[in-house]
Amino acid sequence: MQDVQIYEQEFRDGLNLYMKDKLIKSTSVADKSGIRRDTFSRILSGGRRIYADEVATICKSLEVSFEFLLKIPDLSQRVTC
Repeated sequence: MQDVQIYEQEFRDGLNLYMKDKLIKSTSVADKSGIRRDTFSRILSGGRRIYADEVATICKSLEVSFEFLLKIPDLSQRVTC
């Protein structure tokens, strides 16, 4: 179960970074993915667990893969010159 929680946090971090980088509003993703806005807000903040079907719906609405969003936090840690 701990592995799932680690992926959940990495997904949440990647999602937040991606949305920030692309200037995507949470309301837009919530509406497009069919998740209530208040629920999506709690998902982003870590106040609510995210379920596999919601991950799939969010990724589809953003046209990105789950794996892509998991890698974003690692990429943001790298220093480039």
